[in-house]
Amino acid sequence: VFHKVEGSQGKANDILLCKATVSLGSLLQKQSGLHGWVALQEPSKTRDHVAAIELEIGFSEMTERELVIQDACGRGWVPPPLPSVTSPYLSLDIGVDRIWIPDT
Repeated sequence: VFHKVEGSQGKANDILLCKATVSLGSLLQKQSGLHGWVALQEPSKTRDHVAAIELEIGFSEMTERELVIQDACGRGWVPPPLPSVTSPYLSLDIGVDRIWIPDT
């Protein structure tokens, strides 16, 4: 999670606030996608976690999922045998254009 700060001359500076590790093997194996809470860690890893975020990740179209699986297999990922999910981690960059924080 980054905080974008407008710097001098219109340049934006990103400050790393925290990070998370998400196993994306389940995303590729389950057609419904991922849904759950993920712990956020400090970049320096001085504490186990500082917060959590609820994520829901899925593909808008099944063809997108199939393309990602083909690409992952081309990079050496091997789908785990069903129903076990003991997959390696994949790296994925996600852009967030809006965020919703519910009133409690």
